[in-house]
Amino acid sequence: TAFHPSASANYNRASVYRYMGFDNSFFEDGIEIAIEKENGWISDVCNYDQLIATYEKRPKDRPFFMFNVTIQNHSPFEGSGTIDITSLETKKDVENYLYLIKRSDEAFQYLTSYFSKVENPTIILLFGDHQPTIDDSFYEMMYGKTMEDFSPEEYLSTITVPYVMWCNYDIELTNPGIITANYLAPWLLETAGLEMSSFQQMAWEMKKHYPVLTPGYCVDAAGVLHSGKEVEEDEKLK
Repeated sequence: TAFHPSASANYNRASVYRYMGFDNSFFEDGIEIAIEKENGWISDVCNYDQLIATYEKRPKDRPFFMFNVTIQNHSPFEGSGTIDITSLETKKDVENYLYLIKRSDEAFQYLTSYFSKVENPTIILLFGDHQPTIDDSFYEMMYGKTMEDFSPEEYLSTITVPYVMWCNYDIELTNPGIITANYLAPWLLETAGLEMSSFQQMAWEMKKHYPVLTPGYCVDAAGVLHSGKEVEEDEKLK
């Protein structure tokens, strides 16, 4: 099942999820519980309540997989609470965002608390798709320079996001360290002891050579940063 708590027309997700092989997909208009919003969007707690409701209605004789997008922390950051910053001069969007992240932490604790009581072995992989869209002046203040003067390493640090894997049963978890989103699915499948597709096997093998692989930059196994142009002739990447 794929769940996105916004309109199905957004990025043509109704078709895309079907092309990706999901049996079911639903969107904001398919939410079956009382809707709660935060920052003008479906809250993380509401999202997780719908996830739990969908899980509890699943066919009990089949495994369950959900690709779930949270949206509470989508910009613009306004109309929510704040966590006041007193040591720095910041705009309100930073304080709003910090409050929303705190709310997300609380919601994730709520989700893991539920699945810690579930008998079925369960894995939850949570990751961010990008850092917050806040005023550039915040990043420039933190780095002490304009964004035009950022080095490639500094630029990459502004698009680096955290991820966490949580399990409700004893399992040997390997820490893949710095990783890009293209490797998350094979890592999840390996952890769960499930079969990878040939493409995922190839991608997971590629991580040994390029643990960070993005269109603009990549990092090799020695930790050296390369631009896309530097490695475009690499036979493994081809």
